[in-house]
Amino acid sequence: MDVKRVIGYGDSWTEGVGFDPSVEQTPDDTMPGDWLVTERKKHSWVRWLADEYHCEWINNGVSGGSTRKAYERLMGDAKAGDIKKDDVVVFMHSSPIRDPLYFFPNIGKPIGHNEQYVDVMYLGYSLKHFIEDNPLNKSPMWWVSTENDKFNTGIDKFKRKFITSLVDYAWYDYMTFNMSLLIQYTLTEIGCKFIICDSFEKAIGDNNEIVNKNINLLTSYIRDFTMSEYVLSIDPHNFDLESTNEYIKHPNIKGYQIIADCLYKKLENDNR
Repeated sequence: MDVKRVIGYGDSWTEGVGFDPSVEQTPDDTMPGDWLVTERKKHSWVRWLADEYHCEWINNGVSGGSTRKAYERLMGDAKAGDIKKDDVVVFMHSSPIRDPLYFFPNIGKPIGHNEQYVDVMYLGYSLKHFIEDNPLNKSPMWWVSTENDKFNTGIDKFKRKFITSLVDYAWYDYMTFNMSLLIQYTLTEIGCKFIICDSFEKAIGDNNEIVNKNINLLTSYIRDFTMSEYVLSIDPHNFDLESTNEYIKHPNIKGYQIIADCLYKKLENDNR
């Protein structure tokens, strides 16, 4: 079957952030210019994977976006008939703790973003960094969208309590597993080639009994490693060690090419 397009869904790891540290902006509260987003996508794994298939590409990666938002975009495209049988689709999970919690008030706009596929509030980039870096002196990362200091402080105190005492990874595993399985069922019916993988953190762990009993149903998900782990295993110099983001490192151009090569091999070895 000839492949007409490669379509990628995900966060900054799909958009192509970090492709060249020398041209990335210094982090601040402003949106990156359209030219920078365009350059990122031109050097992303989506583009390099499309080169493997000698076809067009569509990069739906959104820096700062959650798995939930990428999932909504993919399912919306599928519902509209915008994903075809001759497409290759790759869904790359973000950190599971970027998914909005139902009891978080997602109101207003995230600072520096006007993109509908970025959540206003989520728990943080990485619980690992928060817990390891002295939680008494470090605020949980989130995008405040209000000038009400009392409101901000109340949310901050709750997040600190949630992270240290109330977080339930079993919940994240359950939600991410079911989103992934529904993607698999949907794209299987469409008949296109597809694969599901993780960016910089494992999206599904070993914390939920129901998921553990049914994980073998998820046949199109790369569970053995994240793309971050894969790039580092090939050559750590292909990682953006000079990242302008202190929380998340990204691949450089060569790193994104390594990811594309990995995905291509996985897709072509799949006997669906």
